[in-house]
Amino acid sequence: MKRNFIITIGAGIFLACLLAGCEGNSNSSKDSSSLPNDKDELNISAAVMLGPHKAQVAQNATITREMNSSDVNGSMVSYSFEQLNWPVSEGCDGGCYVFWELNGQAVGGLFDAHGAGQTVKSLENIYGGYLDGKRPAKGQTVYFAFVNLDGTERTNVKKSVNPW
Repeated sequence: MKRNFIITIGAGIFLACLLAGCEGNSNSSKDSSSLPNDKDELNISAAVMLGPHKAQVAQNATITREMNSSDVNGSMVSYSFEQLNWPVSEGCDGGCYVFWELNGQAVGGLFDAHGAGQTVKSLENIYGGYLDGKRPAKGQTVYFAFVNLDGTERTNVKKSVNPW
């Protein structure tokens, strides 16, 4: 079943989601007020954003939290990250982003809402064509990040242990 979420862009970004069972808890609780952009494992500063929410660009947010790992396993991705402690609305604290390289250019976008504390996410929206019908090629290296609800903070961009 496709996950539904709505993003409205105005004074801030409001993300409401209907999640079928947000799973898991975030991991460590280190405090990081701002992490350097060199924590990104893929340079997304000029990324081409895809999908219906391309106006919410992850590269404009400041890295304030660390994603320790991401790992694609079939139609799911699992994450390990420091405690986000971002404001929550309707059970969500941000959005999940995927990136990959296409002809030497970083591409990607918001593919689903992130439930507060959620450590596992389905990739069904990507397979379903949510990102303008584009997705990484089988075996391609992919990267993931979270962005908070108002688009001002994000995690570093982390390479998946397994390829797409």
